[in-house]
Amino acid sequence: MVKSWFFTIGFILLVTFLNVWKVSAQSSNTPDSPTNFQAIGGNETLTINWGVPLNNGGSTITGYQFNWNGVDRSGMAIISSLSTVLESLTNGASYSLSVAAINSNGVGSSTETVIGVPYTSPNPPSSLSAKTMDGVLVLNWDAPGFNGGSPVFGYRIESREIGSDFWKVEIANTGFAFTTHNIVNFEFDVSKEFQISAINQAGMSLMSESLIFEAQTQAPLESTTTTTQIDNVTTTTLPVPSTCTTVPPQSTTPADPVDTESTFSEIETVGTDDYRIPPTPIYVC
Repeated sequence: MVKSWFFTIGFILLVTFLNVWKVSAQSSNTPDSPTNFQAIGGNETLTINWGVPLNNGGSTITGYQFNWNGVDRSGMAIISSLSTVLESLTNGASYSLSVAAINSNGVGSSTETVIGVPYTSPNPPSSLSAKTMDGVLVLNWDAPGFNGGSPVFGYRIESREIGSDFWKVEIANTGFAFTTHNIVNFEFDVSKEFQISAINQAGMSLMSESLIFEAQTQAPLESTTTTTQIDNVTTTTLPVPSTCTTVPPQSTTPADPVDTESTFSEIETVGTDDYRIPPTPIYVC
């Protein structure tokens, strides 16, 4: 009787051990995580690609479990290929993505989560203006009201002479998000038209409304005579004289003697005092 009990208990323990070993073996034979997992943004879309696992767990891969989660939608799908496309997404929103391979033993290890962001081209820049500063033409504009879901990282600037049909690229990509650009060595005597576009990861926006910069005539750099009218007072600036002195020239020829006695004897004098000071010439350099 005791032997039969020992035999029964031993049989139960053996069956339990075999079942645990089988489950453990199956779990260890699931595939590794897929390789080269990536997401490529598009206009309201995400294209997701991956590669086969390095280890399939000893069993053929039958599919892939793809998971996604976002602010407006989430879900899970079994995919038989190595890519899938999510559509009707929100540009600029973030979506968490992962994928795992499946074989006959079950679902394998999942990839690390990848963040995908759908985006499109930005709107055109606006309020393009120009001004001159120290011989340089300075262009200014406003950034796009909508960046397409991807940050703007540069601007393209084009110009053409008035009447021309062909646009010249002043700069293909400024390489920064600043909304200003200086054009040196600009020909101010030529009328030109300008237009710009914004650039993000999706590409280049449409061109902005064009700006016409009229030709300017520069004033002469030097002037010999300048007249200014301020409050009915005219001020004239003359050129600097070649020679200048603050002392009146002295005469080297002695003056003829004057007969003061005869002069005063013939002229009737009046006893009046004259306190006026004779003017002294002033020389300005």
